[in-house]
Amino acid sequence: MSHGERRNERRTERKGDGMLTCWRLRGVMAASLYGEASPDEQRRIDAHLGTCPRCRERWAAFAALKAALPDSQPELDRDLSPAILATIGAKRLSRRIPVLGPAWASVAVAAAALAVVAFPYLYLSRGTAVLSAPPAAVVLSPVEQAMSQADQMADKRDFASAYRILKEAIGTYPDDPAAAEAQSRGADIAFSELHWYPEAHDDYDRLAKQYPKRFREDPGAIARRDLLAEARTNDFAALYALDAARRHGEEAFAHLEQVISRYPGTFVASLAANDMARLSLDASTNTDRVQAFMAARDRCTDPAARAQLSMELGHVYLKDLKQPVKATEQYREAAAAPNAVLARLAEECLSRVNAGQ
Repeated sequence: MSHGERRNERRTERKGDGMLTCWRLRGVMAASLYGEASPDEQRRIDAHLGTCPRCRERWAAFAALKAALPDSQPELDRDLSPAILATIGAKRLSRRIPVLGPAWASVAVAAAALAVVAFPYLYLSRGTAVLSAPPAAVVLSPVEQAMSQADQMADKRDFASAYRILKEAIGTYPDDPAAAEAQSRGADIAFSELHWYPEAHDDYDRLAKQYPKRFREDPGAIARRDLLAEARTNDFAALYALDAARRHGEEAFAHLEQVISRYPGTFVASLAANDMARLSLDASTNTDRVQAFMAARDRCTDPAARAQLSMELGHVYLKDLKQPVKATEQYREAAAAPNAVLARLAEECLSRVNAGQ
């Protein structure tokens, strides 16, 4: 299949994608804030927030906004009806005074009408509720306008149009204050939604070179750039194979095992192993993840896949549970595997554990 055919092929959203992007976080943030995210979604959200300062800042802002919102509409501390009715009565009375003459009557009516409009503002300013002046209009930069349009397209799941809008805006206004954020969003869309891996590789590379501060603030972007750089060596075949395996849904286990067998020790193999664990057991805590990886390994028939899962188990024990002894056991099991690539990687992990790294 040519690259153009791959791009035009209908893509389905990856179920259980362990690499939560900043763009995807926006879609599940509200569910998490209101306690409606699934355990797996919440684990991925927490993992992303733990490594992304920008998303933590955005999360804190939304959490503060949620906390500030009242549970019900505020009530005025006084009943304004008598005062308003009295003003309206004065307006009617002014119309009945013939001695004022037409000109004065018009003035009285206008004054009464003004009082009806102005009175609530004057009255409220003395009470607990104060009506402030309307906020000044916010002027969006050209790239910010493009980002707003892209968001609308993304809400309609027209990610190709969203990507095109962002690319055109960045190309025209590369020095716009919002260009770095737009570049990051475009890269995330190309990678996570469209699966246009050559474009995503170039976009993350441009983000790193042209907007290095934004790139350094997003560990997820760094990880995806490394993943794409590795996959690029074989024309992104490993990522396309992973996509094909994931399209089998709940029946993807055997296909994911084949991906690991073909690309052992790669970032793609690690993603496939994590998918296999999720298919074996729904894990919401690190302890559950250990059980999930063990369950997946028990189902495996391919030696390389078993060794890859042992490697992932070692990482969970070492990085998440801080249990180097158990991590060593898993790395040793992987090192004994017949696959030379995984054996070498496992030996490197053992060396780092022994060195206390």
